Amino acid sequence: MRTRWIALALALCACHSGRAAESGPAPRASSAESFDSQVRRIDQAIAQLYEAFGFEAGATPDFAHIESLCAKGATFVAPIGKDGAATGVPLKSFIADFEAYVRTAPVRDTGLFERVLHTRIDGLGTVAHAFVAFEGYVPSTGERKTRGLDSLQWVLDQGQWRLISFTTQYEQPNQELARRFLGP
Repeated sequence: MRTRWIALALALCACHSGRAAESGPAPRASSAESFDSQVRRIDQAIAQLYEAFGFEAGATPDFAHIESLCAKGATFVAPIGKDGAATGVPLKSFIADFEAYVRTAPVRDTGLFERVLHTRIDGLGTVAHAFVAFEGYVPSTGERKTRGLDSLQWVLDQGQWRLISFTTQYEQPNQELARRFLGP
């Protein structure tokens, strides 16, 4: 189980997609705005989330910022292992596991970031779903460590988009990212 959480932790590193994420809380949305006009706000919240998970060698992710972007009761689902059982845990448990991993694993000495390859966001009203194609890399060398697809569910909570569920699927030799997730 811990191995699956480590794998999920690796998938949650920082986004360096060429766009600067705003610092501070994710932008607030008005309930009167159309969903299409709110996609930009969701995209900014996603950029902030990935940025907060990334870290340089010897540093740690910004766990406080990660927590601020999540809704009460947010769940993280570890990549499904060979036994096929899905396991979701609350945010606090996920963060505790990820903190322990960063303190003790070789990644502590290399750091890790994720580059968002493409984001596909759909939704209606107060719910949104984002598929985020990513590749994780070591910041000092650019060496790619992972590539996959994150499935993020968001809710509009008192004018702010907050993460409610996060699930990852890594590419496998027989399961590559479909072209539709890599953008036009």
